[in-house]
Amino acid sequence: MIKHIVMFRLKEKNVDEKLKISHLIKSKLEELPNFISEILEFEVGINVVNIERAYDLVLVSKFKDIQSLEIYKNHPKHLEFVEFNSFYRESTISVDYEF
Repeated sequence: MIKHIVMFRLKEKNVDEKLKISHLIKSKLEELPNFISEILEFEVGINVVNIERAYDLVLVSKFKDIQSLEIYKNHPKHLEFVEFNSFYRESTISVDYEF
């Protein structure tokens, strides 16, 4: 099994606007399991503690294997989300590990 974790930091600095954008991104992400059957688990969270080092959103997902993760990463719906999110994100970090 592969755990795929991604954190997003948004460009927006206004707290109210950032929260609104975070909910928009969360809703877009939560659509992906409807289109990508390789996703076994998919959880999206919005940060609730506003500190300097915190990122704004996190995605935690699970896949059967590396091949399934690659299918997800290259799926047109995922690529569509990446393009959409590029307008809002300042930075992204990720980790993929076997468990």
